[in-house]
Amino acid sequence: MIAWLTRGARAASIAVAVSTMGCGSGGDDGGSGGAGAGNHNQGTCDLALTLSGDSTFHSDLDDSMACLSTIGSGAGAYVAYAPTANDEVTIVELSLPELMATQTGNGQRTVLTITLADDTEFSLMGCTATISQNSFVEMDEFASRYHVVGEGSCPEAAVNGTRSISVVGFFRFVATLGWAN
Repeated sequence: MIAWLTRGARAASIAVAVSTMGCGSGGDDGGSGGAGAGNHNQGTCDLALTLSGDSTFHSDLDDSMACLSTIGSGAGAYVAYAPTANDEVTIVELSLPELMATQTGNGQRTVLTITLADDTEFSLMGCTATISQNSFVEMDEFASRYHVVGEGSCPEAAVNGTRSISVVGFFRFVATLGWAN
């Protein structure tokens, strides 16, 4: 599974995905306002997240993001969000290790990995998500693409040495994910 690969292997997987996975930034969804406002079911790369502790990062669904995702061959999905207007958090990795194409519902085990500008990495392991939409978009030569919308929470802080971060409330995400044909 992608979430448990080394950072170098994940980077290589992402590099492959960049050449095959179309990723846009937020703003094409017609919504406006804060994390819960607007209709964000049409975006392809949206993340609403607030952190506290050693990072006070905040993003709304309509903030500009770049996305990279891998193409899975079975259970599991992975997307990396890169905030484009931020100098504190460089990457937010979202891993849904048990998610299957078209699967929706509560209690999806989720891992959030936050990488700060100083390369400090925090992994929030006890997260869960509710997938409210996971619908087929298109098929290409590499994968079947699905529009995935969800909301999650991470009840425990992530610690790295003497530093820690926590997710404040719920995080929300929108991504186009692929499963191999």
